[in-house]
Amino acid sequence: MAAVSVLLAGCAGPDFRRGGPPPFVVRTDGPDRSALARWSDFPAGRRPRPVVLLGDPASAGAGFTDGAAKQAFAAKRFSVTAALPAGPATATVALPDGSAELGVIGAAAAVAALARPLAGSAEPVLVLDQVRYAPATFPTDRGPLALPAWQFSGPGVVGAIAWPAVDPAALWRPGGNPDAGTTAVIAGDDRTLTVALLTPAAGGCPGSPAVTFTAEAVASPAAVAVGLRAAGTGPPRDDCASDDVLRYTRYTLVLDAPLGGRVVLGPDGAVIAVRRA
Repeated sequence: MAAVSVLLAGCAGPDFRRGGPPPFVVRTDGPDRSALARWSDFPAGRRPRPVVLLGDPASAGAGFTDGAAKQAFAAKRFSVTAALPAGPATATVALPDGSAELGVIGAAAAVAALARPLAGSAEPVLVLDQVRYAPATFPTDRGPLALPAWQFSGPGVVGAIAWPAVDPAALWRPGGNPDAGTTAVIAGDDRTLTVALLTPAAGGCPGSPAVTFTAEAVASPAAVAVGLRAAGTGPPRDDCASDDVLRYTRYTLVLDAPLGGRVVLGPDGAVIAVRRA
């Protein structure tokens, strides 16, 4: 997909950062075209559109009481002693493309999806002795989304561990969608996309020409992949000591078709969360 790209001055503000450590290598060879193939079967036009959860679907709540509990959560080693209710059959959920009636899984199915087998390991185990059915907020490719959830708590958990209670058929590859660590904004025309991308230092020093970068996009019916490319050079630089850092910079791309329900992918193929202006 052809796109017009404009570099906006300055670093991105906090509203464009999603957190997490920046990558050690920044690609500047344009969008990751291979990422489009990995999303070729995504039904971007389906209504309701599948929910694209980012990262681990298990929400860790407010944290843990000690390192062993945190380690057990990371390994998904739980001993669930609470009774596991069935819950309702369906729930009405407000999705980005409108409200929909979604199927609901029982607490036992949530535990089966959340936990890993305990046998054959001496790793710490996190005891979960309480469970309740209540909404929780999960990161998605269209921003934070409140979903019905099963929330599990125990002596090692501060707050609760939440797992989506909606039928897996309503979710797209839960656990298999890496978070790009940045966000984008789509304008009201559904074509003007402003995205914060990690931009490398502007060139070698001292005395080397500064390098400028432009953002590009390629697209398929299911996804839009964005990336950076070196676009030209400027006068030699002598400010290296203060300026040779990685920073998030805002780029605006005008897509040649509406974004619609397509997923936006970053330079490394991870998913960028998009919100509407």
